[in-house]
Amino acid sequence: MEGVFAALDRFFIDIVGTIIPGGIFILGIWVILDQPNLFGSTQLFPISDVSGWILLIAISYIAGHAVSSVGKGLTSFIIEPCFQKLFKTCPIFSTYFSFIKSGKELREQIECRADFSGFVSKISKKFPSLDGFPESEKGFGFWRNLALSTSSDNSLVYRFVFISLLNLGIATDLILIALLWALLTALQKIGLVPSVQAMNWVIWITLLFLSIPFLERYYQFHRRSLQIPFSMAFIALSKEAEKEDRLAEFGKQTRTLTGKTTVYLAGGFCSDWQDRVKLAVPEFEYIDPRQHNLSDPAEYTLWDLEGVAQSHMVFAYLENANPGGYALALELGYAKALNKVVIFIDEWASLEHEQAKYIDMLRAASTKVFSSLDEGINFLEALSKLYQW
Repeated sequence: MEGVFAALDRFFIDIVGTIIPGGIFILGIWVILDQPNLFGSTQLFPISDVSGWILLIAISYIAGHAVSSVGKGLTSFIIEPCFQKLFKTCPIFSTYFSFIKSGKELREQIECRADFSGFVSKISKKFPSLDGFPESEKGFGFWRNLALSTSSDNSLVYRFVFISLLNLGIATDLILIALLWALLTALQKIGLVPSVQAMNWVIWITLLFLSIPFLERYYQFHRRSLQIPFSMAFIALSKEAEKEDRLAEFGKQTRTLTGKTTVYLAGGFCSDWQDRVKLAVPEFEYIDPRQHNLSDPAEYTLWDLEGVAQSHMVFAYLENANPGGYALALELGYAKALNKVVIFIDEWASLEHEQAKYIDMLRAASTKVFSSLDEGINFLEALSKLYQW
């Protein structure tokens, strides 16, 4: 369900970010063509005709894409080259318009950042197969696509893209309306256009100046949308590497003199799952609460907690048949407080247990969470290789 809402959110952002610039452009053309009656059944805004509104929205959407395309060309081939020459001729302008940078400049700046180089290093180490790609294909876009696929939450990136494109669309609208106004006025004078709003040069210049703050917002958020995927992916890979290093270091520090590490088996007695774990991964020594044969609550609670304290890691199995999981919750929480590695098998979540939503803290406190006993055993078996001499 969360994925559906995320998809709808991106779809809504795309629609709104395109319709608004398209609608502004249509409105501007309507005004300079000297059409003052904006509301009515046959005018631009047919408020009593639903199909007319749908048609207007569709046309605005199409016009919005056209405006965005023109805006990209306008910034890349006219605005950026002109301002680069202006910066060289009059350096003082670079102070006020330093936000105007070409795509090449932005990419070069981002590639010089520590998070970019750190991401490239970590992703290349994690996936050695990337070395097989030709160097000619490993451009900025290649690494950005990998960064977007590495991070699990890209909603912030989509929002920055939306804001940048919306501002580009509005800035382009203002520039195009001003240019078309001047063009249509000239065409009217030679008789090619019947009716055009009388030219007001104050408004005309104001339209051009109003485009500047929208261009500034476009460049700022465009830069962020290019840069932030590398920061997010670098942090995600760093956290993952830290967790792996922590497990490896734990394995080195907690070996017993016999070369084996102790695992506490936390969970109910509804089945003989403890025996399955012992047989599957004999490399560890196990503390099994079934062995104490104590009936007094104070005594077996003390035994269990001492077993957790004496162990090096805790293997906790919450069976679907477990009526409450309260004892397991105590043992897991105590293990967390002692900074133990906790492998938690949450069968309630996988089987949609009615109380599954109440144990989020157990999942959050665990080092690793699985939904089945087999998955947990497989991970424990893989982890045992860290503890071999």
